[in-house]
Amino acid sequence: MWVSGETDTDRDTNDGTDDTAANSDTTVRSRETTQSASYLGSFAVTSSHDEHTPRSVILVTAGRFQGEPAYPRLFFAWYKSLRKIQDDATRSRRMHLTPARVADERDWIRTRDDTIVPLINDIRDDLGTHFDTDVDHVTTSQYQQAVDTVFADGDLAVNVAAMVALLRELDVQDDYPGFVVDELLGRELAATIAGTQPLRTLGEATFHYADIHVHGDPDQNAGLDDLDAALAAGFQERLPGWDWTERDSPFRVE
Repeated sequence: MWVSGETDTDRDTNDGTDDTAANSDTTVRSRETTQSASYLGSFAVTSSHDEHTPRSVILVTAGRFQGEPAYPRLFFAWYKSLRKIQDDATRSRRMHLTPARVADERDWIRTRDDTIVPLINDIRDDLGTHFDTDVDHVTTSQYQQAVDTVFADGDLAVNVAAMVALLRELDVQDDYPGFVVDELLGRELAATIAGTQPLRTLGEATFHYADIHVHGDPDQNAGLDDLDAALAAGFQERLPGWDWTERDSPFRVE
């Protein structure tokens, strides 16, 4: 980092001075630069016209900023404004959750009904066969209503939205088998949607079952098939249709 207390004109003027005056002037400028640098800290930014002759973008003297009277607080006001613009631009490129973003994720989940509802019903058919029971199919209307119910709870909604957003963007080169973050997120998402125990654990178990049967397209992100499996498993547990969830538990104590 290079913070200067003199301009190019200053250098040209000083070329003809004697060594004593030059040394004195250098000492003064060094003191001013040190004082100014103490205000700027690591925020001073410099560039070079060429690789041999550095030129300061920000020229600082005691009480002067690029040749115009200024106070350090003016620089900080400018710098703070610039950083805010940069931070906003950076934030827009990364996952940043707002109420509007949560609503967008809810809408995306609702429009995924053409994939999730058939998947739920296939899972229910398979599990019903394995457990020798009949399990009701779910409708698109039931699915979308359940999505709205989940997102009506703000604390639940923001966490579901975060996991959905992560899985939508998550990918790994060559779908590496040792990469399991998508599995962890998918399992937790299924459990969170399913609800409290025992549905939570059943949602996790159903996720792994569903994940075996869901395969994304080669050009899709690695997390998308786990997301579909998680949504199907979680809402499968949340929605009615299993006989055992429709009756009172025999272990209920009056």
